[in-house]
Amino acid sequence: MVVESAGFTLSVLGYWAAVSLSLSLCLVPRSQPLAFAQLGFYLHDLGDTDQVTSTIGQIREICETFAQRGLPNYPRGIPFTFWEQYMHLRFNLLLALLCVFAAVFFVLTLILLNPWAAVVVVSLGWQGSVCAVRVCVW
Repeated sequence: MVVESAGFTLSVLGYWAAVSLSLSLCLVPRSQPLAFAQLGFYLHDLGDTDQVTSTIGQIREICETFAQRGLPNYPRGIPFTFWEQYMHLRFNLLLALLCVFAAVFFVLTLILLNPWAAVVVVSLGWQGSVCAVRVCVW
């Protein structure tokens, strides 16, 4: 059985149907380039922090190669929402401590009018915080 209507042909042979459109209807114009890509990663069975952070690092390297080719991409999912903060934890913690001690130094220098006393207070605080950081982070 063959049915022809509105520029296309529908052929039904047994259980199979084939639709053939005219050539002018089959040409699809080229699409615009992608602005960005957002990829979902829902990973399971990652046992500890080292496995999760290494997986995040590998995925970020792959995403960076595609970003260098002109396709910015943004991975999302549970590892990136909850675990990516551990990638740069030590650096961010030390940066925060340096900012706190610099602020304490400047405030104590202004209040005491003695920078040497401020240096002593900050150095005593620095030694205590470094020991606490070594115990907590490492």
